[in-house]
Amino acid sequence: MRCMTTIAVLAVVISGLLFPVQSALAEGDCSIFVVMSYHEDFPWSQEVKQGLDAGLAGRCSAEYFYLDTKLHPENGEALAQEALSRYQELAPDLVIAADDNAQSMFVVPYLKDNADTPVVFCGVNAEPEAYGYPASNVTGVLERFLVCRSLELLKEIAPEVEKVAFLMRGGLTTTDLLYNQIKADIGGCDFAAVGYAEPETLAEAVAQAQAFAETSDALFLEHVEGLPDANGNALSTSDAVAAILAAYGAKPSTGGSDFTVRDGVLCSVVDSGKEQGSLAAEMALQILDGAAVADLPIIRNHTGRVVVNAATLEELGLSLPESVGEEAVLVGQ
Repeated sequence: MRCMTTIAVLAVVISGLLFPVQSALAEGDCSIFVVMSYHEDFPWSQEVKQGLDAGLAGRCSAEYFYLDTKLHPENGEALAQEALSRYQELAPDLVIAADDNAQSMFVVPYLKDNADTPVVFCGVNAEPEAYGYPASNVTGVLERFLVCRSLELLKEIAPEVEKVAFLMRGGLTTTDLLYNQIKADIGGCDFAAVGYAEPETLAEAVAQAQAFAETSDALFLEHVEGLPDANGNALSTSDAVAAILAAYGAKPSTGGSDFTVRDGVLCSVVDSGKEQGSLAAEMALQILDGAAVADLPIIRNHTGRVVVNAATLEELGLSLPESVGEEAVLVGQ
């Protein structure tokens, strides 16, 4: 009897060595469906994906679906229905939804309070209440531009800046939401906002930039990818930024993202898509480890990186103060 017991114990031990028990977070043992609001080549989408992939670190398999609402907003609802079909086929353990259109077009109509699947959002510019968040199965990460810090950085480099104009592509949900945030925050900044433009074509953006050159000391420029040129072709961020800054003239500029600075804007204290993805991945893993969605409060980004375009700095005849140079990431060299 003792012999049989010993053999049984050894069998269990050997079995455990050969076929170790896997946790729910063993590599590839859980699946996550990621719905991205924008297209795969958009720099912000790439940053968010990098943060998610690094945060998940192979512990879960992730499938990405892109709604492409920046370049083709008219197709968003139809693609959201395709995303729903893929979600139903995949039956993932968790959904991550990036940016606002993924909330309004996918999570709110199909998943919020209607599914057992937990949802983590990131990159959301609206107030969470706009989507009924938090919900029984939804929590996540808000995205907020570091507006005052970017303007303070700009003034360190170009002390004459007092009046700032804002220009972002019109007809986008993101622009409306960001302007709501900026208008709420600007009262706490030591600057005067002289106008908020929402052009829907490159020609309108150029004309508005020329007008702002007469009334402002600096331009806050962001989210202009997809502006159509004279032939109706959607422009890349770099082409749109170059044309608008040329129209604005030899004056300083700032924005909200590092890719806009890389494309020619002078400087920014940027919020990071990688941070958004990383925070969302961390929350997702906590939920898959057993944490209740209700126990994970909605959070927002707080950290920022100082990014300066060295070529634009030189073109404007400006120099980098020592205090800024110590922490700045220089691009455009």
